[in-house]
Amino acid sequence: SVRNENGVFKIVDTTNSTTRFQIISSGITNIEAPLNVNGNFITSGTATINGGNLTISGTSSFLKLNDTDDNPDYKLFNIGGVFQIFDDTNAEVRLKVSTGGNVQIPADNKKFQIGASNDLEIFHDGSNSIINDAGQGNLQIQNAGTTKLGVTSAGINVTGNVIVSGTVDGRDVATDGSKLDGIESG
Repeated sequence: SVRNENGVFKIVDTTNSTTRFQIISSGITNIEAPLNVNGNFITSGTATINGGNLTISGTSSFLKLNDTDDNPDYKLFNIGGVFQIFDDTNAEVRLKVSTGGNVQIPADNKKFQIGASNDLEIFHDGSNSIINDAGQGNLQIQNAGTTKLGVTSAGINVTGNVIVSGTVDGRDVATDGSKLDGIESG
């Protein structure tokens, strides 16, 4: 039945004595049952789901996030099990999560940045793969909490043994035996 109770418009399931739909005088709309939409569901305000699920089904379904500030708008896709964040304004996939759980940034020169000031950057510039410490401090590679390799503005610091296969500055360390630049061991 359709009712107006104290300024609240309601649709009540009289068989189960349950309010299924209501519009409160403030303009808030509550739906107390599954909402199936065949076509587009568009909201220009806030849509809140309390204790439920939002399911979008279809072969090319997406959730589009628009703003009104002339910033990029985004679409969230699930295409063939691959989750994608698509920059709709610039027509570019920004991020993918594969079915195997791999996270991909599918464009060169787009950085994976970590830290409050985006100090650590990992990216590919089209030719090289780069790990860059773009902020304060030094880049450190650790094993079990102990720094083994530190990259500083002055060079590198190594803690522990260095095992070399090949040449160092043109010298084949492995064939030099116990000699290194004329200095004998022992």
